[in-house]
Amino acid sequence: MKQGRQKRPEVAFAFALIALVQFDSDRDFGNPEKLRQREVAHAQAAVDQGAKVVVFPEGSSTGYATRDRVWCTSGSGRCGGRSCVDVGKVAEPVPAGPSTRFWAKWAQQRGVYVVFWVPERDGPDYFNTLVAVGPQGFVSRYRKRDLYYLDQCWAEAGRESVVLRTPHGNFGLMVCMDGADYPGTFYADYRNQGVDAILLSMDWDDDPAGPNAALPVFRRQAKRQKLPIFAADAPAWDGTGMFPETGAQRNRSGLPEPGVGIEGIALVPAPASR
Repeated sequence: MKQGRQKRPEVAFAFALIALVQFDSDRDFGNPEKLRQREVAHAQAAVDQGAKVVVFPEGSSTGYATRDRVWCTSGSGRCGGRSCVDVGKVAEPVPAGPSTRFWAKWAQQRGVYVVFWVPERDGPDYFNTLVAVGPQGFVSRYRKRDLYYLDQCWAEAGRESVVLRTPHGNFGLMVCMDGADYPGTFYADYRNQGVDAILLSMDWDDDPAGPNAALPVFRRQAKRQKLPIFAADAPAWDGTGMFPETGAQRNRSGLPEPGVGIEGIALVPAPASR
């Protein structure tokens, strides 16, 4: 939901670190238990290095899609040229579902924020959803608004912007194609709400060496929108890092440049207060 400007407590933003996890969930597509183990290992490594905010990419809890399988609504045979897997087998409510309960407790015990992805079930509908938890437990959820063609196999579009307000900065939440901002309103809306930066969870399905790769797209967007973008991506597409609003080279300390096919953590400073 949209929120008005709020005064934050005085904090030293420069000392907070954000962990952007470059994570291959598709290799364990449809295996939430295995993926949870891998997520926790990355999250704990990030916190051990001082991270106060941990961000996972789109698809992190169940896998996003493989070359031959994709999530679909029940009864579908094929979609997007791939075989369908019933999303109802892995979708869960938010905040009552097991993933939110687990990560809320985990974040509370460590005094950090975690932003992760789930296929959300809300009555008969499904959503491509980011969930934010923190020291206080469940904080908020954001439903992807601009659906990729593979999302359309199962998900409904979200309708609202969501600002994650933390002592380490105020963040506008986006998922993948939201960051391309084809409607032309998403970033402007967040700027009007006084955010310090964008947190973007994605599985940016494009040639990492091509003109539509995540790197050039979000480098341009950060400069055009005058907002830094903190992105967590899948290793195949290599879009993980902090894209500064100056348009300069992304910051991905902890990951090589380039890092195609590499799983790991980019540990970057939180944004300066605006």
